[in-house]
Amino acid sequence: MKPKITTEIPIQLELERHGTILAKIINRQHALVMLVDRIDWKRFEELFSATFHPGNGRPGLPTRMMAGTALSEIRV
Repeated sequence: MKPKITTEIPIQLELERHGTILAKIINRQHALVMLVDRIDWKRFEELFSATFHPGNGRPGLPTRMMAGTALSEIRV
């Protein structure tokens, strides 16, 4: 099945809903944070969605989550 399409809710708003302000937690000058800001996530979803069959298996995980997980393993 195709991955869920991520909604365009900024993570800042999501965390504020839970009482946390993202700007106080994440270093915006960190190399991985700057990289994530430059990635065209919609393009990733378009490219990867072609590899999923809509009627086969369980629903896919969001593309951004999977790519972000892979990026988090990089040592900077």
